[in-house]
Amino acid sequence: MKTFYLDTSSSYLFAGISVDKKIKNEVKLKLDKELSSFTLPQIKELFTSCNMDPKDIDKIMVVNGPGSFTGIRIGVTIAKIYAYSMKKKIVPLSSLKAMAILKDTSYDYIVPMIDARRGYVFGAIYDKEGTAILKEQYIKRSALEVAMDDLPGKSVIVSNDSFDTEKEVLPYNADIEEIICRYEDLEGINPHAVEPNYLKLTEAEENKQKNA
Repeated sequence: MKTFYLDTSSSYLFAGISVDKKIKNEVKLKLDKELSSFTLPQIKELFTSCNMDPKDIDKIMVVNGPGSFTGIRIGVTIAKIYAYSMKKKIVPLSSLKAMAILKDTSYDYIVPMIDARRGYVFGAIYDKEGTAILKEQYIKRSALEVAMDDLPGKSVIVSNDSFDTEKEVLPYNADIEEIICRYEDLEGINPHAVEPNYLKLTEAEENKQKNA
């Protein structure tokens, strides 16, 4: 099984190609506002480095959110066009599930957090096997940290955002090979059925509702 993985849900590009669940090569770059400009060239370079053609891929995995609205759209759009043109299915994956996979197995609970501003985060709580203890949601960070206090074991926040917190925080560095190993066998869906998972309305949509 040859799998292409793509995550542009933040200011980072995480992409990789695996063969039989072994990573051939990967890209991990902080691109910030250059994400839209450099994602496609970096993907092309990734395939070249693996001596592979896009048509060689059997399955596509894409992170469809939550996270940056713009970043999510970039990744989902690329994956859908690629899958449609190559007649492949897509495995959509939550950014929070991907963030909950750590090489360090000393933690009992992993709490991925993505800053959603105004004291809110996109967050969840998972055990080390990836089971959701608290489902992913748009939640006040303080409430999520209170939930961490009730956990019967060692917990850690995983995030590439800066928070004023006394909790232990680990930067997110995608373990692409392990993510693929854990979720590659999920049933793929028609690319037309893949939608962004924003978990909340955009500010424009919220303002429109307020003024309606």
